[in-house]
Amino acid sequence: MNQELTGIILAGGKNLRFGSNKALIDINGKTVIELTADLLKTDCSPILINTNSFAEYSFLNLPLVRDEHPSMGPLAGLYAGLSHSPTERALVISCDMPLMSRKIIACLATYETEQEILITRAADQLQFFPGIYRKTLLPTIEHILAAPPAPSSARKGRSMYALIEKVKAEIIDLSALDFYREEQFFNMNTREDYDQILRRQAVS
Repeated sequence: MNQELTGIILAGGKNLRFGSNKALIDINGKTVIELTADLLKTDCSPILINTNSFAEYSFLNLPLVRDEHPSMGPLAGLYAGLSHSPTERALVISCDMPLMSRKIIACLATYETEQEILITRAADQLQFFPGIYRKTLLPTIEHILAAPPAPSSARKGRSMYALIEKVKAEIIDLSALDFYREEQFFNMNTREDYDQILRRQAVS
């Protein structure tokens, strides 16, 4: 276990497309949030949950951290998690990736870089989560969250892309790794996505 790497699970979304809290949906006898925490246990300590619904996650017996900038997306969750991280580096993952591989988590956790951000390129696009982020990013994130975005690009103005544009990131291309599968980065956003995951589990 890497004692210098905090695990942060982002679970502060509104779940509007799913219709209920997708992190608490059952897959093979465990909730998605439990599966995600299990992924991190080998490489991360402690593991924090970023959520604004403390009562829903009390059963995990893990530290819970609330958004300081509510309703401002993953960047706000990243800020809250890093603010409470006891270590300089944190591995951050969203709570809606139940097909993620522990080998990818281990790859990120053991990769050496001097950059403040370590993310991957997979499924033909940048993947911000899971990724490694340093506490030194906090002033930059705070500046992004505090700045009024341009009306025409309000969403992008406070997005993870805005952070990447301001800070150098090291990017791992996963396509050459033998354990990489595109489905590992599948985001469960709707009930149809959930049904698709259950079908995958049934035939695997």
